Amino acid sequence: MKRSAFSAYAVLVAVALSAPIALAQGGSNMMDRFDSLDENGDGFVATSEAANWREAVFNAMDANEDDALSAQEYMGLQLGQGADETQRGPRYAENQAAKQVAFDQMDQDNDNLVPRADFMAAGQAEFDGMDADKDGMVELREFITNHH
Repeated sequence: MKRSAFSAYAVLVAVALSAPIALAQGGSNMMDRFDSLDENGDGFVATSEAANWREAVFNAMDANEDDALSAQEYMGLQLGQGADETQRGPRYAENQAAKQVAFDQMDQDNDNLVPRADFMAAGQAEFDGMDADKDGMVELREFITNHH
């Protein structure tokens, strides 16, 4: 898939599950996020669907296409209300701080870069943490439980 298609897809789905930071909200936003990850509409997010999303988000962030994310690339992608400086709420700074912590955790060798493999592994670990019954699928209940 071409980079521009990945970028468009990432903008659509990144609102869904970019990181625990963005998922602290509840209500219909959670349902919308879940639905955007559930590619086939079966009411579950499969490991492959979550991986597809994560891959698209990585491609959208990797501005220089070097297969690694710098802190600037990772922190620079703003979605949802964060994309519009006039719409940033009181939790914006808190969310950015949490996003920096997530980056630092993925940057295991402290070189200020997160390779694609490490980014994907972090996404798989997040998925595994949500999959309470370990069936390889996350249902809405598991998704919401892990984001409140």
